[in-house]
Amino acid sequence: MAPSTSLPLFFFFFSTLFFISQSQITARN
Repeated sequence: MAPSTSLPLFFFFFSTLFFISQSQITARN
């Protein structure tokens, strides 16, 4: 896979993982 296509995919995965972690922290409070 070319870096030009894997980079947006990695950013999408990271943003999704960050959103899930934020939602879990909010649910705890």
